[in-house]
Amino acid sequence: MVGQREILGPKSMNCREDTRKGGPSTLENLVDNDTVLCFNENVYVDSSFRENELGYMNNFRLRIPLETSNSITKSGKSTPTDDYSTWEKMKKQYGISYADIHGHLSSLTEGNLTTSKVSSSTGKISELHLQSSSPSKGNKSKSSFQIPDPKLVEIAKKLVSSVRDVLPQGSKWDDVTSLELHNADLSTALFLTDILPSLISIDLLGNKLVDFEGFPTQVHCLFLSKNKISTEFTQFDKFNNLKVLDLSHNQITNLECFRTLVNLRVLKLANCDIRKMTSLPVVQKLNLTNNKIRGLVNFECLHFESLTEINLSHNAITRLRLYLSSLKSLRVLNLVGNQITEVQIIDKMPKLKKLTLLGNRNIGQLNVGSKLNHLKSLSVDGRCKLKGKFDELTDINIEHGCRLEAIVQLNDGSGLKINKHLHRLRIVHCGLTFEDLKILYEHYPHISEFDLSHNDIMCSFEEFVEAFTRFKGVKRIDVEHNPMVKRLDNTTLELFRLMVYKMTHK
Repeated sequence: MVGQREILGPKSMNCREDTRKGGPSTLENLVDNDTVLCFNENVYVDSSFRENELGYMNNFRLRIPLETSNSITKSGKSTPTDDYSTWEKMKKQYGISYADIHGHLSSLTEGNLTTSKVSSSTGKISELHLQSSSPSKGNKSKSSFQIPDPKLVEIAKKLVSSVRDVLPQGSKWDDVTSLELHNADLSTALFLTDILPSLISIDLLGNKLVDFEGFPTQVHCLFLSKNKISTEFTQFDKFNNLKVLDLSHNQITNLECFRTLVNLRVLKLANCDIRKMTSLPVVQKLNLTNNKIRGLVNFECLHFESLTEINLSHNAITRLRLYLSSLKSLRVLNLVGNQITEVQIIDKMPKLKKLTLLGNRNIGQLNVGSKLNHLKSLSVDGRCKLKGKFDELTDINIEHGCRLEAIVQLNDGSGLKINKHLHRLRIVHCGLTFEDLKILYEHYPHISEFDLSHNDIMCSFEEFVEAFTRFKGVKRIDVEHNPMVKRLDNTTLELFRLMVYKMTHK
């Protein structure tokens, strides 16, 4: 149209796909141009595009008759001009390549451009005002053009560029529901909601985020491990749909801020700075490995009614008290690498299936009675004396410091009750000898998987075959790092491993 320039842009990110070019939406093609305008805090429209190119984005249309528009000076005063290059002059002189347009612009059909504010520090325009009148209605209305911080503009451009790099060519950005941007050097997620409005799963591992600004409120899964997010910037009031949250390797110091997430089911906070437990009644899986939780952890005072799995490994816990009332759904409990001296199981735990206590060498005794009679997997340090009944135990894992006699004696009625369900036995770093293999068969002939690595087993091939062929249906044998294996040369070692393979794959 002669004598007019058009500035077009959507009120939201519902941009049409540029089917003529066969590529992604027009937005993606605009971010590299120096005259991109920013509408509603989002990078959208290049003002230098021709009208026929802009026709692909028609949510609203603002016409500025340049013959009646004003050029702008640093003092804020305006002078009339009929120069069609007004926008270009403004851009060069005052740095207004980007504008943040506020107000309802769809009703504006013509108007005059005037200034309101000029930055005293940069000498560049920080805000523009448009006064326009509608010929059809005869009334005047005003809208503001605010110029965003150039740093925000660069952030937006960088984000769009990063997104473009990972999305398949031809993707409809409005329809994208999942995004993975690892190690992209992003310091903020501002504008993410606007360029990808349908996201429900976001993985930004290994960036430099400090807060949750910019994430869509409808998101279900956030994976933000290895960023720089601290507890003071974790405000979750808007994220009622969030179900999975990973903030591992961040600066999180407590659990209080997560209590407002009423639909949160999985929470991962490994390698943070958490010092005490806090009730989270709706969370089902909780990972607190490698934090700073110390001393007594008493679940009597906590509420984890929905919790099925908890990982408290590599903290500094010394005592533990388990209560069914607060852990009635618990199935997996991992306490590896603490300083535990005492575990008190106050009530029966009928749903607990896996208990791991490896690396707690100061536990003198674990007396469970019949409170864990549905346990399937048990891992303990070899120095711990076990007492109790395990009717359904299928795996037992014992490490360090315990000879076989200390395990077998538990079947004499004074210690651990193990039944025919036991099929997997792992005893490592416990000094087992070849003679112990015979004892294993006498007490556990139904075992089908053995890990006896890092012991003192020494025998000939013939003796080895004879010892293990007595077990029925053996599926796995691991005796690596025993003297009988260490002495073999490379050729003989390969033959030995072939023999073991044939024994376990009949």
